[in-house]
Amino acid sequence: MKFPPLRKSVKTIPLDDYSSSKLVFFDLETTGLGVDSEEIVQLSAETDSEALNFYVKPRFHGRNKPEHNSTNGLVFCNGNVYKGYSGLNAGEELPAVNQSDALEEFVTFCESFETKVTIVAHNAHFDMGFLRHALLEDAPLLERFANACIGFLDTVSAARKLLPKSAPDGPKNHKLSTLLEHFLGSVQVELHDSAVDVSSLRVIFRDMGKKSDYQPYTFFLSDYLRYKAVYSNAKELDRAFTHYQLTLRPNQFMQLASEFDLQNLVALAKNMSKQEFADEVRSKCDLLLEKTVVSIFVGINSGLPLQ
Repeated sequence: MKFPPLRKSVKTIPLDDYSSSKLVFFDLETTGLGVDSEEIVQLSAETDSEALNFYVKPRFHGRNKPEHNSTNGLVFCNGNVYKGYSGLNAGEELPAVNQSDALEEFVTFCESFETKVTIVAHNAHFDMGFLRHALLEDAPLLERFANACIGFLDTVSAARKLLPKSAPDGPKNHKLSTLLEHFLGSVQVELHDSAVDVSSLRVIFRDMGKKSDYQPYTFFLSDYLRYKAVYSNAKELDRAFTHYQLTLRPNQFMQLASEFDLQNLVALAKNMSKQEFADEVRSKCDLLLEKTVVSIFVGINSGLPLQ
């Protein structure tokens, strides 16, 4: 059964929380654009005094034959990462770690500061999408990150506001390379290496404005944690319904699972008659109809009749 996805949206963060946070400049390199089909292959983070950088072993790409990524120039083969086919140190094997180890080190890095952190990234929604997707594989680690981080700041959005293309001296676009050239003149840097990108990002952030000029946003990490718990609960409820040959629509399962602690109901299901189970679920549905339900899920119906 396919359940409704989490609604994607953002909220602004109170400026007092942001102003006291530690800025962590962050960048990822990936094998492509889709979070469901592509992988993280490099993760870098940097503050004003500390930095980390990891190449990440791909789990799927380059398994059967060498695979070259034209964007970042890396080559993947049998779980290893190599420099590309041309340029300095071409073909060199790069020290790479498993994704779980890279994420553990990154979260520990974010936890190491006295205050919570704000993640600064260029086109942050892309990087945060991959980061969230990866962290969802490890709920305790996601929860640690949610506790260490207040949200993210997107320098692309900030650049569009602070340096509009329509301004007399505005940049022709808001790519990282264009903004570097705008502030530093002609520069020779190897972008699409996340360690280089985060250092470049710090330069742009510094030259584009003061910390107070930027607007950070929430991650909605708590919603992702809640979604994962509700999703698991809904799957259990689906098993109970299948046992009694009763059906609800997927969004109705999610609604029930998000509004009630159904563990007890699911646990008792096999000890109930079909009629008792149906009556119990109908009573839950009746309660839902008596109040206004605010849901974080897409396409939730207000009525929950048993079919």
